[in-house]
Amino acid sequence: MNLNYSFYINALKKVLFIISFLLIVLMFLNKTVQKFTEITSKDDFNTDQGEQIVIEPKFIGLDKNKKPFTIRAEKAKRTRTNENLYKLEMPSGEIKDSSGDMIFLKSSEGEFDRMNQKIFLYKNVELSREDGLFFETEEAMIDLKTNNIFGKTEVSGRDKKGKIFSNGFSITEEGNKILFKGKTNLLIKQKND
Repeated sequence: MNLNYSFYINALKKVLFIISFLLIVLMFLNKTVQKFTEITSKDDFNTDQGEQIVIEPKFIGLDKNKKPFTIRAEKAKRTRTNENLYKLEMPSGEIKDSSGDMIFLKSSEGEFDRMNQKIFLYKNVELSREDGLFFETEEAMIDLKTNNIFGKTEVSGRDKKGKIFSNGFSITEEGNKILFKGKTNLLIKQKND
């Protein structure tokens, strides 16, 4: 019985030694492969202008009433000239209005001023609310501290009751007050009896 026990112990030592040796060899091979592997990406990382690029950033914060907001983008660039300003590609996000409903936003381009908690949206701007209210415009500015939203370009909006077209708008009092500026046309749907 002593002989069998010694045999198993010696065999186990040899097996563990071989496994240890293989793991060390694989570790060195892995580092060598990583060193000589060319990293490719679909994103263009031209950093000649001193920009920092963040892929899929997510900015989370609270407004003055402690309601959360979230801003996301496919890519964000931060320049050395203003470390608090991020240029955003395909930004989107959510903020809460006074009733607790979500206001969703998205556009093709934007800028996020982290210090002043403001986001500027450009090109194909869409603002929507959970109750079905939907706006389209080319530019909008959102003050994330107060949840006020402003736009000075043509805007079209719609919900279940009708459509509205205007030369500008402002959404204040955390979504409770919507003002349309300039020439405005309103189309109201008639109820079917």
